[in-house]
Amino acid sequence: FVQAVADSGHRVTIARPGSEAVDAASILSVMGLGTACGDSVEIAVEGPDAAAVLTHLAALVESDLDA
Repeated sequence: FVQAVADSGHRVTIARPGSEAVDAASILSVMGLGTACGDSVEIAVEGPDAAAVLTHLAALVESDLDA
């Protein structure tokens, strides 16, 4: 996920609902969220084609990245 964010070239943040958003390009920040499989997150994308990038990132989050 973090690599996909970096590759997108967009400013992307991720947060647990009700929590402060963190830089999704930072592995330490993303790991610091402490999310587990099944938890909800909020992703925000800024930049051109933000909707397409958001769709791609959401699909990654919904998939089993450990498989």
